Amino acid sequence: MRLHEIFKTNIAREINPVVKVADRSEEQLREEIDSYVVTEVIERYIEEFLNHYAETRLKETDHIGVWLYGFVGAGKSHFAKIIGLLLSNPTISGQSVIDRFLPRI
Repeated sequence: MRLHEIFKTNIAREINPVVKVADRSEEQLREEIDSYVVTEVIERYIEEFLNHYAETRLKETDHIGVWLYGFVGAGKSHFAKIIGLLLSNPTISGQSVIDRFLPRI
């Protein structure tokens, strides 16, 4: 068995080292959603963010804001883009982002 046969995705593909929040091409979004690795910690942060976000939608508040911090290259921009996509939930290749993302968690 060869290494590339173990993975579902093409591991020989070129990976852009910089996530650009403004890049909204369907192909780019599909690749970013499909290749995003959701660890237990990331899953907890997504859940925590969405719970706080839901609270602001249910009751009036002026305490809205998000601060992402971490080392350079830690994935802050990618995390922010994923959160934004989950909230806006566009359709990518005929499937909503949420439906495409759920199997990853």
